[in-house]
Amino acid sequence: ISHALVDGFSLFHFLASWSRVFQGQRILNPSCERALAPEVVAQQSSVTPDDLLSRCGLFWAGKRQPVSRERFREEQLFVSKEEMNDLLSEAEQDCQVALYHNDVLTAYLWKRCVTQWEEGDGNPTTYMNCPVDFRRILRAVPRTYFGNALCFVTASTDYQTLAASSLGELALLIREAVSQVKQDYVSGSLQTLERLRRQRGLA
Repeated sequence: ISHALVDGFSLFHFLASWSRVFQGQRILNPSCERALAPEVVAQQSSVTPDDLLSRCGLFWAGKRQPVSRERFREEQLFVSKEEMNDLLSEAEQDCQVALYHNDVLTAYLWKRCVTQWEEGDGNPTTYMNCPVDFRRILRAVPRTYFGNALCFVTASTDYQTLAASSLGELALLIREAVSQVKQDYVSGSLQTLERLRRQRGLA
C-alpha cells in the first residue's frame, strides 16, 4: 500500500480489520478525519527551509543533486534479540537515561552507514531523520486514525563527532530529538506544513 496514503499503523489496522471480517467479528471503524492541522495564523512571512527543519524535522533545499549508481550499496543486517539486548546494555553504560531499543538501533545504523563513506565527502554535518506516530500525542486525533499520522524530528552531529561517539551518546541524541515531539511540537509542525501548502500549492 502506498505510503502516500497511509502509514504502518493504518496498514496493520486494515489487515486486522480484514481478518476480523473473514472471522465474522466486529471491526473498529477507522477514522478518516482530515482536518488535523490547527487553524493557520495569518502571517506575512513565508516558510523558510530553516523553519521546516526546526519545526517539522524535514529538509527543503531545492532539487537533490544526482548521485552516481556506483556510490550506492546494499546491505542486509539481521540483529537477533540477544544482539539487540547486548547493544542496549552497551549503550546504557554510557548514559543515565533509560533508552529504548529503537533509540539504540537507530544510533547503530546511523554510525554504521555514515562512517562507511569517505571522510569529508559531501556535507560534514550528518543527520538522522526520525518519524514519530502522533496518535497518542495529539489528543484531537483518534487512535484509529486512518492515514499518515506522522511527524518528524531530525538529530544531527558533525562527521568527526559521529565517528568518535559511543553508541550510548548517539542513542541519547536520538532520544532527546524524539522527546521533543509533544502536543505543541506536533501542532506547530502541522501548522507549518499547512502554511507551506497554502504558499506553494502544488509546487
